[in-house]
Amino acid sequence: RAPMVYGPGCRANFLSLAKAVQKSVPLPLSRVYNKRSLLFVGNLSSFVQHALKDQNIKGVYNVCDGDDL
Repeated sequence: RAPMVYGPGCRANFLSLAKAVQKSVPLPLSRVYNKRSLLFVGNLSSFVQHALKDQNIKGVYNVCDGDDL
């Protein structure tokens, strides 16, 4: 399962968070210490294309953009 995927046309939780940030709404995150992985839709697409082409790919992959926030 991919982490939260973002990109053009995104909706749901990511869109709500982006709108709150644009409006400078104070977010109740001061006591949140866990990190979240994000994945750009283009990176997800590239990974899926690569996985479909390479017959040697096996296993479980945690795909993300690389920097947990």
